[in-house]
Amino acid sequence: MKSILVGLGILLAFALLFIGAIIVASETGTEVVTVKTARSGGTTKSTRLWVVDDGGYAWLRAGMGHAAWVGQAQTAGDLVMTRAGVDHRYRVAVFDDPETRDRIHRLMAEKYGARDRFIDMIRESARSIAIRLEAIE
Repeated sequence: MKSILVGLGILLAFALLFIGAIIVASETGTEVVTVKTARSGGTTKSTRLWVVDDGGYAWLRAGMGHAAWVGQAQTAGDLVMTRAGVDHRYRVAVFDDPETRDRIHRLMAEKYGARDRFIDMIRESARSIAIRLEAIE
């Protein structure tokens, strides 16, 4: 019984280390932005994400089954992104075609390097979507 508990403890320790490594990988180094979306009831949700620029737009990505912030932004029609300490309002355009998704994945990999490859271990890239942010003047 004691060996089972030790084994479970070791497994739990590795799981916690892995989760910690994911948090460190996603929050350190290169640019991280904050996206604020409206929830029902008038509250907002803040989500920290990676961002790339392509074709004059900022781009985000989300996993399939999509993160709650994507649906909230689509329902509200917009979101606020804080980038370099400045808030801007954007409309979202969701792209789930392989060409766009793969282009955004490549740009994320170029910008975020090894951290992106590490996060790829838990993300199902083929089921993710690319989100183009269109500035609202």
